[in-house]
Amino acid sequence: MRRAIDWSSIVLFVVALVVASSALELLLSFRFPFVKIASPTRFDRRVGRIRPPHAEIQWTNYLDYAVTEHSNSLGFMDREPPAAKSPGVFRILALGDSFVEALQVPIQQKFHVLLESMLAERFPDRRFETVALGHSGIGTEAEHAFYQAFGRQMDPDLVVLVFVDNDFADNSPVVLGVKYGWHPEHPAWPMYSADERSGRFRRIAPDPHFDKHFIAVGPPPPFGFALLDYLGWSRVGQVGFAAANEYWGWTAARQVGLVKARLAWLRGDVRYGPKLAGWRHPDDLDENQMFFATELPPAFDEAVRITDHIFALFAAEQRRRGFEMLIVALPACSAAPTNNGYRDVIEHGMLARIQTIADRHGLPVLDLTPAFAARGDPAAAHWKHDVHWSPTGHRWAAEAITDYIVANQDQVFARR
Repeated sequence: MRRAIDWSSIVLFVVALVVASSALELLLSFRFPFVKIASPTRFDRRVGRIRPPHAEIQWTNYLDYAVTEHSNSLGFMDREPPAAKSPGVFRILALGDSFVEALQVPIQQKFHVLLESMLAERFPDRRFETVALGHSGIGTEAEHAFYQAFGRQMDPDLVVLVFVDNDFADNSPVVLGVKYGWHPEHPAWPMYSADERSGRFRRIAPDPHFDKHFIAVGPPPPFGFALLDYLGWSRVGQVGFAAANEYWGWTAARQVGLVKARLAWLRGDVRYGPKLAGWRHPDDLDENQMFFATELPPAFDEAVRITDHIFALFAAEQRRRGFEMLIVALPACSAAPTNNGYRDVIEHGMLARIQTIADRHGLPVLDLTPAFAARGDPAAAHWKHDVHWSPTGHRWAAEAITDYIVANQDQVFARR
């Protein structure tokens, strides 16, 4: 005899599930005030992709932080740019990628803002102004373009270039094609390529339609991404996906598949295939770790030479304009990979390459590794689920730069 379906129990279960989900959604709304990320961009022919002026940016990883801020009139995540520099003001310009844009913290907690107040405290007889031109994902050439388009007119006395462990890779249009899927001739930001025969560098202008030239899309995303399409309208769905992605590594698995597809496409093109010879990814160091290797495949060697060329451009501008310059290297630039495979690596290899290039052009380098280690557990400088700086990391970076300026004040203040 078949048992009758207990519809009342099913209805009660569904009602309880809806109530519990609604209650959890309400609780999460206090931690995450918005559901969807809002990250608008526009195209500027001089520098490529940039934020629209006065745009609202909502940024979260659904685990550590949720920040809403507005871009300034230039399209950067900073306070309004200062007017013409007053006599006696010492102005510092920070250039960099996502560590300078720093969407993970409010503007008042960013290192360059903290730096301004720290320097005012250490040098009460001086006036300081700090400005930041940063955008997530860019390389050193785009940072140079930011300086040319926006920074030069600010007449900085000190330019602080924040060098991140992915900057070498982001300076190569071929490696970036592997990483992001951009066609090497159609980047979102200005880049350089090196001519192997002449040794000259060719500037590649940013393409406003770069997204129409993506190479090899790759395999379909894992199950979790399809699930997010249905549940992404709610905070419960977004937080649940973020936690599951952290545990199962869906994003990492997807990236491996995308890299394989993009490598296959690029290797099939006679313009790019030879440059990728010798890179056995994914059974090799990745696109960032490769710069610790003793011997570099051609695309990575080209990235180093392009970086050297851009540093030379900065050094030439420094001589013309009379400002001081400081290269700030993140701790990750000296943290050699633990799984080297069959490759020989240089101790602090990436930092060593940065230092060699900087020395060639007379540019000082500040390695943040000892500064962070002296202040506590280096892990405290980053979010638990995000490599970007937490408020602690921004404070430590500001303190380290302040200490550098205090220790080298005769040089830093000499020209102004």
